[in-house]
Amino acid sequence: MQLLLDTHMWLWSLREPHKLTSVVQQALADPANQKFLSAISIWEAMILVEEKRIVIYDDFTKWFLRTTDDLGLSELGLGWKVVRARCGTSCPITETQATAFLPPLP
Repeated sequence: MQLLLDTHMWLWSLREPHKLTSVVQQALADPANQKFLSAISIWEAMILVEEKRIVIYDDFTKWFLRTTDDLGLSELGLGWKVVRARCGTSCPITETQATAFLPPLP
C-alpha cells in the first residue's frame, strides 16, 4: 500500500506516536507499505520551526534527512500532475488551467 503522510502524521510519528491510531501505527510499521511525505509538509515543518512552534536540536536539513530515513519516507513532489493522477477523471483542473496559473518550474 502507498501511504502519503500529512504534516501531523509525520511529526506525531516522531514526537507523539500515541496520537496516532493503532491502525495508522500498524500501517506505518509495515515494511511492505511505501511511505511518502509531501513537499508541502516539509515547508510546513520549516515554518513551524521558524515560528518556534516546534523545536529541533539540529540543523533542519540534517534533522529532515535523519527523520525521513528513520521512518522510511520518500519525498514526493506534489504538483498538479500528482494531484490529477490521484483524483483521476473527477479532478476539475485540466492541464491547460493548471499551467495558466502556475509558473514553470526550473
